[in-house]
Amino acid sequence: MSANNFILIKEKERGIFEISERDYDTNGEIQNIGAASFLRDAVEKAESYISNSEMGIEYGIRFSLKDERSSNKKSLIKRFLEWIGLKEKIHNTESIPPLFNENEIWWCYVGENVGVEINGKDRQFTRPVFIFKKYDRYSFLGLPLTTKSKTGTWFTPITFAGINQTVVLSQDRAYDYRRFKEKMGELDEKDSQKVREAYTKLHTFSLIKNRPPAVSGGSRG
Repeated sequence: MSANNFILIKEKERGIFEISERDYDTNGEIQNIGAASFLRDAVEKAESYISNSEMGIEYGIRFSLKDERSSNKKSLIKRFLEWIGLKEKIHNTESIPPLFNENEIWWCYVGENVGVEINGKDRQFTRPVFIFKKYDRYSFLGLPLTTKSKTGTWFTPITFAGINQTVVLSQDRAYDYRRFKEKMGELDEKDSQKVREAYTKLHTFSLIKNRPPAVSGGSRG
């Protein structure tokens, strides 16, 4: 990707977004990158394409949408572009991993994500995250928190720092240490155990439910 080029996301028809690399001066197409059914996915493809190029992300994304007046679309685009810039800085951060342990809660750069995936809040895209499993000094399995009251097997209510919160069990994911912003504290033993039991119950049930039927008698081949 050249410094004279940019990425164009064009809404060809409702719900169909084409992504292409174009020349700044002529607006001519350099390369077709692909298409997506949702704006979020289109931005994600554009971000991946630019991040994998030698020039980096600062050469920009432009949009051509059917309804330029849509405040929701404009807001979404702005959030994605802000997160792309911040994520590049986070990725390039060179620092010694902080000391962290399981059952701690940290503010983390969660980001602006896709579809039902939980997003970070405010301008820094952060959210409290419970450290469920420490893999090594560089990474961990985390569960995001929300202050919204939620019910169901996907959620577990806790009290942290005197505030009623909910651990979102279905949004588990691996985190790199560079997503840490700052430590908030450690969840008490009672609530930590409650989170672990609920998480294990949710995911163990899924494994059992989707397990193929046992083969009885005779050869498996």
